[in-house]
Amino acid sequence: MDLLINLACTYQDDGFASSREDWLQALNVNLVSAIALAQAVHEDLKASGGAIVNFSSISAGCAQTGRWL
Repeated sequence: MDLLINLACTYQDDGFASSREDWLQALNVNLVSAIALAQAVHEDLKASGGAIVNFSSISAGCAQTGRWL
Protein backbone atom coordinates (compact mmCIF):
# COMPACT_ATOMS: atom_id res chain seq x y z
CA MET A 1 0.00 0.00 0.00
CA ASP A 2 1.34 3.42 -0.95
CA LEU A 3 -1.35 5.85 0.15
CA LEU A 4 -4.24 6.16 2.59
CA ILE A 5 -6.68 9.00 1.98
CA ASN A 6 -9.18 9.56 4.78
CA LEU A 7 -12.31 11.57 3.95
CA ALA A 8 -14.71 10.07 6.48
CA CYS A 9 -17.13 12.55 8.02
CA THR A 10 -20.55 12.64 9.60
CA TYR A 11 -22.68 15.59 10.57
CA GLN A 12 -25.77 15.07 12.67
CA ASP A 13 -26.28 17.95 15.02
CA ASP A 14 -29.27 18.57 17.24
CA GLY A 15 -27.36 21.21 19.18
CA PHE A 16 -27.84 21.05 22.94
CA ALA A 17 -30.35 18.22 22.45
CA SER A 18 -27.73 15.94 20.86
CA SER A 19 -27.61 12.62 22.66
CA ARG A 20 -24.55 10.85 23.99
CA GLU A 21 -24.94 8.41 21.09
CA ASP A 22 -24.82 11.33 18.61
CA TRP A 23 -21.60 12.61 20.16
CA LEU A 24 -20.00 9.16 20.20
CA GLN A 25 -21.02 8.49 16.59
CA ALA A 26 -19.49 11.81 15.48
CA LEU A 27 -16.26 11.10 17.37
CA ASN A 28 -16.05 7.55 16.03
CA VAL A 29 -16.51 8.60 12.40
CA ASN A 30 -14.67 11.93 12.43
CA LEU A 31 -11.73 11.04 14.69
CA VAL A 32 -11.43 7.42 15.77
CA SER A 33 -11.79 6.04 12.23
CA ALA A 34 -8.70 7.98 11.08
CA ILE A 35 -6.63 6.49 13.91
CA ALA A 36 -7.98 2.96 13.35
CA LEU A 37 -7.20 3.10 9.63
CA ALA A 38 -3.71 4.45 10.24
CA GLN A 39 -3.04 1.65 12.72
CA ALA A 40 -4.38 -0.95 10.29
CA VAL A 41 -2.11 0.08 7.39
CA HIS A 42 0.92 1.36 9.32
CA GLU A 43 3.24 -1.55 8.56
CA ASP A 44 2.36 -1.60 4.84
CA LEU A 45 2.85 2.16 4.52
CA LYS A 46 6.11 2.00 6.46
CA ALA A 47 7.41 -0.77 4.18
CA SER A 48 6.52 1.10 0.99
CA GLY A 49 7.44 4.60 2.20
CA GLY A 50 3.80 5.55 1.72
CA ALA A 51 1.81 8.42 3.16
CA ILE A 52 -1.45 9.27 4.89
CA VAL A 53 -3.59 12.22 3.82
CA ASN A 54 -6.38 13.24 6.20
CA PHE A 55 -9.01 15.73 5.07
CA SER A 56 -11.23 17.54 7.54
CA SER A 57 -13.97 20.12 7.61
CA ILE A 58 -13.47 23.88 7.66
CA SER A 59 -15.18 23.61 11.04
CA ALA A 60 -11.93 22.23 12.44
CA GLY A 61 -10.42 25.70 12.28
CA CYS A 62 -13.37 28.06 12.19
CA ALA A 63 -16.20 28.21 14.71
CA GLN A 64 -19.69 28.25 13.23
CA THR A 65 -22.77 29.52 15.02
CA GLY A 66 -25.19 26.78 16.00
CA ARG A 67 -22.82 23.86 15.33
CA TRP A 68 -22.18 21.67 18.33
CA LEU A 69 -20.92 18.38 16.90
